[in-house]
Amino acid sequence: RKRKFVSIVGSFKTQRGAERHKRDLLRKDKTLTLDVFLPYRRSKYWIVANAVDVTLDKAREEASYARRNRLQHDSYVLFLPNAVKSRRIVARSETRDKR
Repeated sequence: RKRKFVSIVGSFKTQRGAERHKRDLLRKDKTLTLDVFLPYRRSKYWIVANAVDVTLDKAREEASYARRNRLQHDSYVLFLPNAVKSRRIVARSETRDKR
């Protein structure tokens, strides 16, 4: 079995901060596919990822894309433990009822 990786474009102490960063990145580049993950193990940080469960080469390519296009100057790649895959969250709807 091949190891899988994740390209991270942001980490935040709160879910709100991570979701705000995700929205900001999507405003800059609507072609991105982004996920927000809950903190894992001893980490206190929520992460925003633009590539999940991919090969090392693909994760590096996506991190490089984020840096090259000035979306996130410090994007990086990490090994993806199996447990993290299940920690992806579904973002709340960004539209609100206007009454």
